[in-house]
Amino acid sequence: MKHLSAVLLILLLTAPHFACDDDTSGPCGNKQIDEGEECDSYNLNGESCITQGFYGGTLECTDNCTLSLNQCAANGSCGDGVIQIAFGEECDGEILGDTCATLGFGAGELSCSDQCRFDVSQCTGTAFCGDGVIEGVEECEGADLDGQSCQTLGYSGGTLGCDSLCLFDKSGCTE
Repeated sequence: MKHLSAVLLILLLTAPHFACDDDTSGPCGNKQIDEGEECDSYNLNGESCITQGFYGGTLECTDNCTLSLNQCAANGSCGDGVIQIAFGEECDGEILGDTCATLGFGAGELSCSDQCRFDVSQCTGTAFCGDGVIEGVEECEGADLDGQSCQTLGYSGGTLGCDSLCLFDKSGCTE
C-alpha cells in the first residue's frame, strides 16, 4: 500500500497540470462581449430565442462568438409560413385562414401583421349577431330568416329558426 501511494504521488507531481481557463482578458472565450462579438461563452448579451423572433428554445454561442439559432428553429417563428396557434399566431404572412367576413365584418381585405396577428384595418362594416341586420357570415337575425324556410333549404316542411350565432336552426325542419 505504501508503494502504491508513492507511485500515485510521483504521477501527480510529474503529470501535466490542467486547470480551468479563468482568463477574462482578450477576445472570444473571455466571457465578456468584446467588439465584433454577438456573445461569448454563456454570455448571450441579453439575447434569447424570443428576442431573435422565435417562440422559445435554447439560444447558444458558437466557438467564434456568434449566436447559434439552431435550437430555436424547431419551435417556429412568426414569418415562417406556418400558423402556430399554440403560440398565439392568428395568421402568418400570406397564410390567413380567415377573411374579413368570417371575422364578422361586412367586406374588405384582411391581412397579417408582422406580429402574426390579423390586421383588420382594411375590413369594412361591422357585423355582429343581434344587431338586427344580416351581415357577413350571418344567415339570419332573430325572426328575420332572410326569406328562407325549411322548404327553401330542401326540407319537406317544419319550422326554421335562428340560433344565438345567427345561423339557421334546422332542428324544427322535417325530411
